[in-house]
Amino acid sequence: MRLSSLLHSDRKSRLIWVVFSFSSLVFPSSLRSQADTFALSDYLQGITRYRSEFIDDVTEAFIDLGYLADSLKSHSDFPEAHDQFRRNLMADFMHVEAYSVRDIINHAMPREIKGEKASRKKYTDWVNEHFLRIMQLHFLLVNNVIEEEEPYRIIGNKNLWEEINFYGLSAGSTIVDVGAGIGGVSYVLAYSGFPIQLYQTELDENFFLILMKQLYALPESENIPIQLVIAQEKSLGLALDVKADVILFREVYHHLKYAEEILKSVRTHLTKNGTLILVETVKELKENKKEGCSKALTLDHILNDLRKAGFNLKGQKLIDDYYVLLFEPLNR
Repeated sequence: MRLSSLLHSDRKSRLIWVVFSFSSLVFPSSLRSQADTFALSDYLQGITRYRSEFIDDVTEAFIDLGYLADSLKSHSDFPEAHDQFRRNLMADFMHVEAYSVRDIINHAMPREIKGEKASRKKYTDWVNEHFLRIMQLHFLLVNNVIEEEEPYRIIGNKNLWEEINFYGLSAGSTIVDVGAGIGGVSYVLAYSGFPIQLYQTELDENFFLILMKQLYALPESENIPIQLVIAQEKSLGLALDVKADVILFREVYHHLKYAEEILKSVRTHLTKNGTLILVETVKELKENKKEGCSKALTLDHILNDLRKAGFNLKGQKLIDDYYVLLFEPLNR
């Protein structure tokens, strides 16, 4: 039996069309680009479609969590800790960088529940079952795309739009999303209908499996322009003949063990006029905040690394508390 048959979802995808009355107020008309560049209308279609793919499932998942917590606390010596776990879990979506089920459980779960082996297992099973949907919700929440409470309506925050607009995407481009994670940005771009080719690369086995399941769960009638590639520690993992117009590292660069080797691989796969994009929450922007990755680098550190690797900074944009940095290779 084909893997696509095993992973295919019977649920029909639905596109929720939303009237974005905020668009003319929040987004200036000057940002509406021509047909050959990524436009606001493309972004809104991508965000709407991405949200619609999981929002019903994640709402049902939290209803199930409520029932689970109520049943477990009736047999617990610490019933209030179960209510606290649910509150912590929701709060974490806005402030905690999570990469695994263990991250989510360990940060949100009070120590009283951690001592209840049966309860801990039940909650871990719940997170395992709904991990992708939880992380998709997390992606939209931390990027201020949707409201923090049900029904999680799309709001007029323009940060993610400003970021993607700054990429400077053109029709017909090939884009590589390095360390794609759950593929949030990739799927927003893919669902937008904008004519591009996307590659997702991922080194982590768990996230690679999540990306694979998402891709193969799409109806066969969908023409989603995504190819999935297993990354390597010292290279992007792409076939030698793959040339990209944009290579994107979104909150990934500071996690690289072999940054020098990876940047060499980037140079190999960039087209003559290609752009390397780093999206980074740098250390100095998190100095007085508890949230954020402990591995964050300073802006100077990143710029020095790229300069040594033969890249020239051709543009930068500060959006809220992170930078979008555009680089071009020297000696093209």
